[in-house]
Amino acid sequence: MKLKLLITAFLIIILWGCKKNETNNPSTPLLSKLLIKWEGRSDSTEDAFTYDANSKLVGIVSHNFFSGSAEIITGIFTRNSNGYITSFIYDDHMNTLNIDASGHYIYKIIDNATSKDSLVYTYNGSQITQTIDFVDFGSGYQPVGKYVITYDANGNILNQETYGYISPWILMRKVTYTYDSKLSPLQLNNDDIIITDVTEGVENESYVGHNNVIRRVIENYYPSETITTNFVYTYNSYNMPLTAIGTKSPGGEISTTTYTYQ
Repeated sequence: MKLKLLITAFLIIILWGCKKNETNNPSTPLLSKLLIKWEGRSDSTEDAFTYDANSKLVGIVSHNFFSGSAEIITGIFTRNSNGYITSFIYDDHMNTLNIDASGHYIYKIIDNATSKDSLVYTYNGSQITQTIDFVDFGSGYQPVGKYVITYDANGNILNQETYGYISPWILMRKVTYTYDSKLSPLQLNNDDIIITDVTEGVENESYVGHNNVIRRVIENYYPSETITTNFVYTYNSYNMPLTAIGTKSPGGEISTTTYTYQ
């Protein structure tokens, strides 16, 4: 059972600038600086971001370096007058959002070359706690994935469980996060889930919470394995990350992320 929506790691950083009073997202603190680039990491990417006059992200250009060559991917994002995402195009895939009167994202449609995805969201107050992914390969929508999310007191994702639909749902992966007490350079709230649906991006060091992730434990069940990554940060005078060094166990793989601000 493949897990859907690998929209690559970098997209998880999108849309930090949601208004503090929007129902769609919990309260979002104002950041001292805008992140304009992060680079490095174990997946060899460099991502540059552009913002509108309201400091909301409207574009991203990602350079993915593999075997000495660079792949360039562009993302373009459209918002309504309240700042909500109504659609975005990434790597030729159109994503369209349906939003209710209270500002909740209800579902998302993704047009792929050979199929359509429909993702339906469930809330507990202002936070998305469940996503169910339905796919239509031409004979009607069928469930393929479910993602269940719990949060800590600061609004960070504490646990994320991924289920595959093999009648009934089967738990395939659980991810648990630990955080420091400083603000992360990107305040995403529900936008994180809307863009990536918290699926396999977690394995690519892509989740950004209200605070900075200092430990991530991935428990895969098919096949059984546990992968733990610990992160150590350096900070600038604004207490925002300058670098993050991740050490993965088992294996000892080390990844380094460098942050650049306006």
